[in-house]
Amino acid sequence: MELKFAVEGQPVLEWEKRVKIAAGAARGIAYLHEDCNPRIIHRDIKPSNILLDYNYEAQVADFGLAKLALDANTHVTTRVMGTFGWARPLLSDALETGEFESFIDPKLGKNYIDSEMFCMIEVAAACVRHSASKRPRMGQVVRAFESLATSDLTNGMRVGESRAFDSAEQSEEIRLFRRMAFGSQNYSTDYFNHSSLRL
Repeated sequence: MELKFAVEGQPVLEWEKRVKIAAGAARGIAYLHEDCNPRIIHRDIKPSNILLDYNYEAQVADFGLAKLALDANTHVTTRVMGTFGWARPLLSDALETGEFESFIDPKLGKNYIDSEMFCMIEVAAACVRHSASKRPRMGQVVRAFESLATSDLTNGMRVGESRAFDSAEQSEEIRLFRRMAFGSQNYSTDYFNHSSLRL
């Protein structure tokens, strides 16, 4: 996630607010893709097209390149539109090596939760897969981000759990995320169809 602010000396945007913004933007895009009638494909999602209110609620803006989808398909198969960027090789390398510091705003320092940052990068990698049919639906992305947005309530614990992850559980979670990001569509669909996400 890239966040830029025009004012020098502005306080650093906390990790929790960044997660809230990502979850809100994903909800907006999911609404356009899955709940609007007809469905709307934005085709130019980028930081400058996500507006924030005073409570850091995200609003999707600038529909100049949007396309109506009159069928159930929410993946555009026409030529690429909008602002072109190339993130897949960088994401692939970061996920392969486990070193994702180059994606992190240096102003954050270490003020983020590693597992949440890893999840954000994994979701981003899944969303930029070359094959549209292997990308997650935005509803799946929303569920992944919303579980992060409520992490401050769980204090690192799963519902019904009274102890933190041990390293074996965390390693299994990382393997599952890697399969989701780089594996077949079955892995990502199976993962996001569970009633609750395990981070």
